[in-house]
Amino acid sequence: MAADRVRTYTAAKLERLATEYLARQFGADILIPVDVDLLVEKAEGLTLDFWPKLRANHRVMGMVLRDVESGELFLFIDEDLADDDTPNGLARYRMTVAEELAHVRLHRALIDAIQSPDDFRKLHGHPQWGEIERNAKRFAAMLLMPTRPLMAEARDVYRQIAGQPQIRAELTRSVGASKRWEPHIKKRLCIELAKRFEVSEMAMDHRLGEWPAEVYKHVERALESGSDTLL
Repeated sequence: MAADRVRTYTAAKLERLATEYLARQFGADILIPVDVDLLVEKAEGLTLDFWPKLRANHRVMGMVLRDVESGELFLFIDEDLADDDTPNGLARYRMTVAEELAHVRLHRALIDAIQSPDDFRKLHGHPQWGEIERNAKRFAAMLLMPTRPLMAEARDVYRQIAGQPQIRAELTRSVGASKRWEPHIKKRLCIELAKRFEVSEMAMDHRLGEWPAEVYKHVERALESGSDTLL
């Protein structure tokens, strides 16, 4: 697992790779929530499976192992996580699958060197592990919350919230109303979008604040202008 095997990615590069990958798998119209299981199914040479007590025995929720003889990759998810049908459990499952798929797409050389759960766990000690993990998490977020559908859904939700009579009237009447309503609107926007995309509120909150969508900045500008439409 030499450090020179690890590719580095800018945010712009990850965004382009994620957008292109989704387009190849689903075409121009991406249904929300993104079917992450189908993404894995469409990935050639990659099989999704479940591992009993993976977290308890190996301290990871998901991992990718390569069959030495066939060369086929298996994306394993902790069986208990896969069986958790609560909203939080579903969000964690989807993000875990997306992160492991991200590792396959971004760090294939490292993945090909892994032959056991212990090898996968030892990867966490790689000198570039922090960067490896950040890239995988960001790529996973881009897969589950792609920019164009996210902006479209954000416009719809914001219009519903800011267009309510009480909020709309106060925004047009009071100069300071935008700052008073801003935290409330951002919170409600995050909660509703997290439900629509089937991700955690924490993951959605982070995505709404980051480039390239920067939805929260659009919210701030819309509120400052008293608009019930994201600018």
